[in-house]
Amino acid sequence: ICGKAAWFAIHRTMMLCAATFTITGFILILIFKKGEWISVDQPVQFAHSIFGIVVICFAVIQPIMAIFRCAPDAPNRFIFNYAHG
Repeated sequence: ICGKAAWFAIHRTMMLCAATFTITGFILILIFKKGEWISVDQPVQFAHSIFGIVVICFAVIQPIMAIFRCAPDAPNRFIFNYAHG
């Protein structure tokens, strides 16, 4: 598909959808909660919100990494492979 293996084209499409849905969900939550952060008095919900922020960061970083992905035979490819994993 477009000169790439089918599994890679599917992987790329699914990852783009995952990032888009994650960021869209985050924006909808911010709108629904009117930008209000969860209280520390609710430890389970607070921990959930922290993990959510970590997931948002990864959802933003992954597509950026994909844009700057080097060729499979590049000498520094191990850096991308480590970060991508």
